[in-house]
Amino acid sequence: VGSMKLCIPLLMTFFCVVLQSVLGGLRKYYTNELLLEECWKEPNAQECASRCSKYMRCYNRNQKCCWSHCGYICWQNDESCHDC
Repeated sequence: VGSMKLCIPLLMTFFCVVLQSVLGGLRKYYTNELLLEECWKEPNAQECASRCSKYMRCYNRNQKCCWSHCGYICWQNDESCHDC
């Protein structure tokens, strides 16, 4: 009887937590997920110093956040690749 009292909470924990996480039940899906694109040109040292905020936003409205070899940087909107 003593081992059954220990076994029941363990089984409930297994079925409620472990199986849901394996099946993807605990994952949150975001509809407005932010997708960052790659910066198409090689940024210089000055452009690498212009970093994105922790929310992947730029303070200047003419810039957008993109990723490059130096991390997430703010990049001019007109410098994106149109014919790549």
